[in-house]
Amino acid sequence: SGLRWGFQLRPEHLGCSEKGRSATSCYVEITTPPEHTKHSGATKPKRPHGQQAEFLNAVRQAVSDLGSPLPQGSRYPIGREGVTRETVRKYAEKLGFSDGATEASKRSMINRHIRTLAGNGHLGQHGDLVWLLG
Repeated sequence: SGLRWGFQLRPEHLGCSEKGRSATSCYVEITTPPEHTKHSGATKPKRPHGQQAEFLNAVRQAVSDLGSPLPQGSRYPIGREGVTRETVRKYAEKLGFSDGATEASKRSMINRHIRTLAGNGHLGQHGDLVWLLG
């Protein structure tokens, strides 16, 4: 489609093995998803369903209530507001996400939802900040 994506590989601690060894993996963090424009030929992002839709609503509410201007720099869109992952986690928990889960699994689930929604063109993310696209 001619779109260019920026990404980084990020480590993720999964826990410890029975022998006490640290178990890790990595995931792709999209750092600069392209904006969907009329000129790019890209289609509009698909509307999320189920938990993804509920999680996106939590992000929308967090940005609406507590969003602040993103830092200036090439990794951030101009004129957008964002929130920290911790703020997103708190809003998601208010909606019942991750009830009864361990802290590690909560963090993993929040990161997974953010990565999926960023990959689908709904969210932007870099470092600890998350913002809405479109």
